[in-house]
Amino acid sequence: MEFTTPTLDSAPLNYNVECFSCLEVNQIPATAVHGQHKRQFQNSQTKPSATNQSQQQQQQKKNGGFSFPSKTGTDENPSDLEYYDLLGVKPTAKASEIKKAYYVMAMKYHPDKNDAPDAEEKFKKISEAYQTLYDADRRSHYNQYGKAAQNENTFQDPQEFFKQQFGGDKFVDLIGEISIGKDFKDALSTMGDENGEGKKDIDYAAKTEIRNKRVNKLAETLKDRLSNYTDAFPQTDLTNLPVGGTMEELSAFAMQSFKKEAIKQAESLKNESYGPELLYSIGYTYELKSQQYLALMDAEDGPLLRRGLGFLNRGVGAFREKAHIMTETVGTVKSALDLQKKFQRLQEMEKKKEGQEASGEPYETDIHESETRQRLETEAATKGLETLWRGSKLEVESVLREVCDKVLDDKTCSREILRRRAEALSVLGNIFMEVKIKEDNMIKNKESSKQ
Repeated sequence: MEFTTPTLDSAPLNYNVECFSCLEVNQIPATAVHGQHKRQFQNSQTKPSATNQSQQQQQQKKNGGFSFPSKTGTDENPSDLEYYDLLGVKPTAKASEIKKAYYVMAMKYHPDKNDAPDAEEKFKKISEAYQTLYDADRRSHYNQYGKAAQNENTFQDPQEFFKQQFGGDKFVDLIGEISIGKDFKDALSTMGDENGEGKKDIDYAAKTEIRNKRVNKLAETLKDRLSNYTDAFPQTDLTNLPVGGTMEELSAFAMQSFKKEAIKQAESLKNESYGPELLYSIGYTYELKSQQYLALMDAEDGPLLRRGLGFLNRGVGAFREKAHIMTETVGTVKSALDLQKKFQRLQEMEKKKEGQEASGEPYETDIHESETRQRLETEAATKGLETLWRGSKLEVESVLREVCDKVLDDKTCSREILRRRAEALSVLGNIFMEVKIKEDNMIKNKESSKQ
């Protein structure tokens, strides 16, 4: 068989050759082609011998652990377009466009939503493409050396994906490991397990233990963070008289220093994935719980008027907490129901297509139907991410409420230290919330200036 090969810069790893007579398309590996480009494809595709592997490993050490193929590309002209084609984006696509395309394609080919025999394999490839292209360093390496140079063991599991999606490593000390990622991973690993029902009690006990450890660890971390204020000046008793100023001056100086560190921390966290949203959620919980405990202390100590105001504020704080939990829960359920409806509409469209194809009728989609499907896929992907975020937010706030209770109701500390903790926690919460408030105001100002 003879055919014309493309130029070297655009030559694929396989050739799709259409027969002139019967129009049948056959896929021929580039290594089987005898011609001008045979040598290069053999060099890049054939499995190296043990001697060559040893030489390559030595060369990889010199090159920082990577082997460099003879053909390289650039960010503007990648050597391999497979991952871009899988997501349906251009090589110049921004990170936000890649993320949006991934959710659309992932929702479309998820094995639970797509009955096609190759859906699972397609879903895995889409995930690989996203994890490579969304990371700036890995994308640049892929653009230069292609898929063959990618490390097969570098792709994230669901647990790691969820962690990086909502806050990343920098938020672990504040919120711990979000369990939704592990739950998703466990669900995938137990699909089709006939003994799954018998494991429920064991799983529940294990999850409870993991949550308790998470709460205890976060509580200790929060105590250490608040100690930068609580332990910065002596307690008001005769054995610890203030030195270098009055107690009020020392307290104000310690709080000023504490605020600077809190602002610095917030600035370093706001650029993480969902950084402002997480900071607001954390800050709201901190501020709410601190005000509840300050009100409780006021209700138990001091003059009658102060006790009355403390009792009133305590009731207001409890109402705020319950109302917030109810609102967030309803919002999460509503988001999940909306997502389900969109999937149902997509499934109905798919069944209609399969029904016509099964009856032997050619299935033709008009422009309106194609646009509707594309719109539903995009909306489902967006709604799916929103649902995951809302669920993660509910979990984070629930854990942090327990953490705050442990920190502010510590029986081993004096009431003065507990009051200081509550005061510092309130300040920390407001600083965290301010990040998203400022960002929202900036967006509003930009939108108003365009009008």
